Amino acid sequence: MLSHMLTYQFRLNATTLAMNLKDMTDEHARVLPPHGGNNALWILGHVVHTRRALMGLLGLDTSAMNDVPLDRFARYTERLAEEEAPVELATLVRLFDDSQSVIESTIQGMNDQGFDQPLPEPGPLGAKTVGELASALQFHEAYHIGQIGLLRRIAGLPPAIT
Repeated sequence: MLSHMLTYQFRLNATTLAMNLKDMTDEHARVLPPHGGNNALWILGHVVHTRRALMGLLGLDTSAMNDVPLDRFARYTERLAEEEAPVELATLVRLFDDSQSVIESTIQGMNDQGFDQPLPEPGPLGAKTVGELASALQFHEAYHIGQIGLLRRIAGLPPAIT
């Protein structure tokens, strides 16, 4: 049951992200919110960065992501300057999209025993098992994908979801 639910939630994230990124250019993605925080480019990079961590934990191949400077999008890194683009938006979208089917198929194939495997060290939000970490990262991803929806409005684009 957990595998079905998590797969569905990751699929919802991908669908919502695609809607939020529709018609968004690199220029739109670099627009900074007026009162602090990061832009859509950083947030998508951060989501891909955390997906790489999840994939590594699940024993999946992350080599396609290793040539991209994803560490620039790690938690607590400095805010990007509006003209700064360490990675193009299209590259981050491709990495996200490529990871989607791999994450979905891996989670679909997991059983309760796989989800109950303890983590080598506690994860975000106190996660202690692979299942808890996957659930926490799915929530984390949904949170940030929602932020991208707001940032598209700040960048002057119409709402993606009406």
